Amino acid sequence: MWRLSWVAILGVTLMVVSEYKVGTGRSQQAAIGGQADSGTLAELLAYGVVGAFLLFQLSRAPRWRRWPASLMAMWGFTLAMALGATWSPFPMFALARAGQLVVVAWFATAIAQHATAGALSRFCHAYVVVVALSVALGVVVPGGHIQGQEGRFHWLYVHPNIAGAFLGIAVTVVVALLGRRSPGSLAAPWPLPAYLVLLAVTVGGLLATRSRGALTGAIVGSAVALLFSGHRGRWADRLLIVTCVTTIGWALAESGIISYWQRGESQQQLSTLNSRTEVWGQAWELFLRRPLLGHGFTSARGVFLETFDLGGAHNAYVEVLVNSGAFGIVWWAALLIVALAGANRLRRDGHPDGALLLGVLGFLLVNALTAGGLGQAATVQNVWLFVIVGWLVAAPRLRWTRPAPPPPPPLLVTPLLAGGGPDGASGDDGAAGPAPAPLGHRPGGEDA
Repeated sequence: MWRLSWVAILGVTLMVVSEYKVGTGRSQQAAIGGQADSGTLAELLAYGVVGAFLLFQLSRAPRWRRWPASLMAMWGFTLAMALGATWSPFPMFALARAGQLVVVAWFATAIAQHATAGALSRFCHAYVVVVALSVALGVVVPGGHIQGQEGRFHWLYVHPNIAGAFLGIAVTVVVALLGRRSPGSLAAPWPLPAYLVLLAVTVGGLLATRSRGALTGAIVGSAVALLFSGHRGRWADRLLIVTCVTTIGWALAESGIISYWQRGESQQQLSTLNSRTEVWGQAWELFLRRPLLGHGFTSARGVFLETFDLGGAHNAYVEVLVNSGAFGIVWWAALLIVALAGANRLRRDGHPDGALLLGVLGFLLVNALTAGGLGQAATVQNVWLFVIVGWLVAAPRLRWTRPAPPPPPPLLVTPLLAGGGPDGASGDDGAAGPAPAPLGHRPGGEDA
């Protein structure tokens, strides 16, 4: 049981404790200043427990003669960020985030070494179910007030953009699983109605968050997953997926796609992508000041908070550039390129995991244009990216079909069946055999 569940339990736990907030908590200024509250301590404790489990239960010397390129790029990026924390203007916050990044990288390495097809299938299903239950929670118990986010759906005190990232990935995963339904497959073993309900719930929640970057990413990711699924699903499955996509388009058109996209913002806000283009302009100036090593891990969180009241660059590519300069962006670009190449190689070789991994990567890369989570530590995007890296290494050994039942045991041949019936008939060709000697009869014709 645990052998099939550890990826789901650890992976979903890392994402939930990192992003789910049950109260307003500390301010962003207090966070980057290193002040800890009960939520922060619980998050660090959870990461510590995961790290301890990995150390005492799953750590072993790797069997690879040479490390796969994806793992090397992942650890290169991780160590580059940890090194950048030493010259960050917010050292306590940066070191804590660097430690969390190491735990996530360690978790991905354990997936590469130990994960099975059943464990990764449970991870995908557990993630989607948790997100769907979160949507239900947000409907039953409306989320707490977040300043400036009125009219946008979320649960607890999770920012709508973060909720949108959770939901966008979930939509992409469900679409990919629908494309993999087949008899005897471990990837999508649930009945079709279960996946359709999950798809409807997650799509509805995603639309309600009004997160433009997450919605665009989900459209791209789902299209990629559907395009490269190899059309292995049945016609009914594909028809239902197309129906759901059409329903999304109709809902947007009916509610007014322009008003949906504008979210009540002014023309000036729209022209600057809600001040993002101004942020990116300042980010380029910051990069030119320290182009080689950047300003230190997590430095973008504080720089843009002072100027624009934003907790980051709202663009993962820009954020990595500011934080770690050319040194970090090279490692990060290598990580993304190697992950994309590995997923595409699986797709080209006909491996069933290729479509799902390419779809999720498509979402992450598009969403990274308007959200910084992919270039940060301890975010849902970061955990998924590292899980994909471990999955790529494990993929060649995964078996997604259920093993055939063992053959029935051979029938035991009794002397009666082997030698014939009581009348001397042979069990093979029916020829008569010698009659059994009566009791008391001695060979040679003499009676006892």
